[in-house]
Amino acid sequence: MTEAAGPCRGRSGRSSQVQQLKEENTSLRRTLRELQRRADLHQCRVSELSEELLQRRRQEEKEARDLESMVHSVEQNLQLMTVMH
Repeated sequence: MTEAAGPCRGRSGRSSQVQQLKEENTSLRRTLRELQRRADLHQCRVSELSEELLQRRRQEEKEARDLESMVHSVEQNLQLMTVMH
């Protein structure tokens, strides 16, 4: 009788292990989906920030060109004024 009880307990133990592994697998899949979702959100945010940075650089370049143009105009006006005096 003890021999018959041993294999039953073994099957029950294996069944318990299988159930535990299934639950762990489900949990890991849930964690993986959540991490993939977060990675997608982070990638989207990186894209948005990259685009914003590019726009700011373009704006700064335009402002620098405008400022250079103003300085050039002021220099020309100063030269004209010194020639006239």
